[in-house]
Amino acid sequence: MCFTQGMSVTLAVASFASAWYEWRSFRSWQYSAGIAYWGLEEVIQAVQHSYAASADDDYAMCKNRTNQMLTDMGAAHLVFQPVFVSFTLLSMYRKHDIEARILSDFIFKLCVLAGFWFVSYSWICAAMGVDQSLLPPATEDCPNYQYLYEGYDGFLNKTTPNQPGSACVYYAPTETGHLAWAIPIYKQSYYFPSPSVHFFLFFGPYIIMFKKPMLQVYVFLAWLTGPILTKYLTASVNEQPAIWCFNSVAQISMYAIAVRYFGIHKKPILAEFRHPGTYGEQPMTYVLRKDDGDTLPLLDLSKSDESPKRC
Repeated sequence: MCFTQGMSVTLAVASFASAWYEWRSFRSWQYSAGIAYWGLEEVIQAVQHSYAASADDDYAMCKNRTNQMLTDMGAAHLVFQPVFVSFTLLSMYRKHDIEARILSDFIFKLCVLAGFWFVSYSWICAAMGVDQSLLPPATEDCPNYQYLYEGYDGFLNKTTPNQPGSACVYYAPTETGHLAWAIPIYKQSYYFPSPSVHFFLFFGPYIIMFKKPMLQVYVFLAWLTGPILTKYLTASVNEQPAIWCFNSVAQISMYAIAVRYFGIHKKPILAEFRHPGTYGEQPMTYVLRKDDGDTLPLLDLSKSDESPKRC
């Protein structure tokens, strides 16, 4: 299987067209932004194809500053992906479910915080007075098995061609021949996150939403067709995340079809939402009240299990 620049351009156009169509259909900027974000990734990859290093010139383009900047742009896109995943998956639920709005707002803020946490390493280190050094490149004696990290790939048994300490996008020496990213990674510590934070925010919040089984099924399928599938398509841990991003447009399309099939956008607005609380807490109830034709969500603190009083 060979991935090409033209395929990235096609997926980018398809993504932006889908985002526009969904905006015309639902008028949800969050939903459309979530779809368009993956088109932006394909735009970045399409440009990366023009500057990618290859074995033909002994990966000389890894020294090119534009190549390095484009790789950094791809990495920046990665760390904010969970933000736009939350937009896509919860925006249709927000239309009718106050609980989904509360959850969505919290997840959004958490994902934004995590994104800036990743890109603010030098500031954090300066403020905390801790070591700002990069992890040393992986070696044959101590190989790498995680996404993106520069150095010796323990699965592919090859060393990434980037200049040590600098990012590089290159064509992986594999049968798939997709773009691969080699990125220097800072030392993880109590103050700086591991790439596993991306996995946690990408899948974790939705897999435990037991009241929304469609989301649970979707993120499970996204896990299978994302990181699991790419592991079987290529052995390169530097190529796998780039292929996953390529597949993401299809994953988002799958979700858009599911939204229409299950009629998520047609659900009626809940007239009442009740949270029973845990031990020692009083129940809390949100009630929908109409004032002059407008619907307003009200919070009522019930002191008993009786029906909430309407103000």
